[in-house]
Amino acid sequence: MFDTLIFGDEVKLFLKNELRQNKEAGTYLFYGDKGIDLLGLATAFTMAMNCPELENDYCGVCEVCKKIKHGNYADLEIVGLLQGESKVGIDKIKNTIYKASSSSYEGRKKVFIIKDIESMNKYSANALLKIMEEPPKGTFFILVSNTLNILPTILSRSIVVKVDKPSAEDLGITEKVYNFFMGNMGEILEWKEERFDLNEIRSYSNLGEYLNLYLAEKKLKYKIDLLKGIDDYIYNAERIKRSEKLSIVFDLLFILQDDKLVENKSHERKVIEELMHIFIVRLKTPKYTEKLIELKQGLRHNVNTQAALTLFFLNF
Repeated sequence: MFDTLIFGDEVKLFLKNELRQNKEAGTYLFYGDKGIDLLGLATAFTMAMNCPELENDYCGVCEVCKKIKHGNYADLEIVGLLQGESKVGIDKIKNTIYKASSSSYEGRKKVFIIKDIESMNKYSANALLKIMEEPPKGTFFILVSNTLNILPTILSRSIVVKVDKPSAEDLGITEKVYNFFMGNMGEILEWKEERFDLNEIRSYSNLGEYLNLYLAEKKLKYKIDLLKGIDDYIYNAERIKRSEKLSIVFDLLFILQDDKLVENKSHERKVIEELMHIFIVRLKTPKYTEKLIELKQGLRHNVNTQAALTLFFLNF
């Protein structure tokens, strides 16, 4: 089943070689760009470590593989940020340490997949480091991150696995579809299954509506509408009046004040940063890019989010 994964041959070969060594414990760091299904790769590696049917691989159909795939395997724990959280707190890591120190329920390898490792505070990171240095036999940690900007001591004690983004050819799609989804592997695979229409027109004037639906439902079809609305705004930016731009910003800010959609200020900042990121990536001309990147980076320095979003739209 490893051979069927849509990842580079180097990554698959490396992980197969790791399995052949039959290690008793270890820590891996899977990292790559946003949109790469790092969690899916970590899950596949977990299946390969535990599958009773195949050696150094996984069948995907036995009870162990099915439990791991659906997240209800007793010896698999996935740790990460919940919506609205900005840091992986010490309580989550203490719970992980407790479970890592306990006996295996299934009698095989215990695996802890830790997402958002870059969002871990120093207390959590130091606590995790202690058990990483001397992991119990049969215990593995798989850290998942879009960056290497993590605690150096954790980085130095991890086997780093760089995962490259699959190409359009790897995913069996056209460059046009690949670029529309900005190479987001998870979204592309879902689109291939659902085949939502990418040719329907969506207007920039309804950006607020599209964002509202996407935040409420978290469904790909609403993300597609949002992306189309952003593309329409970019295409018409120089023809849109200042008053209309301010009206769009007002609609977006009104939605971001809804605590049913956006839980707190940290979540609001994250949504705005992601919106800005999408705009910048989808720009076809560098004319505005430098200023827009500067405004996006300002969000990390506690600038007023409403003012930043307003200036962002007005700087097209």
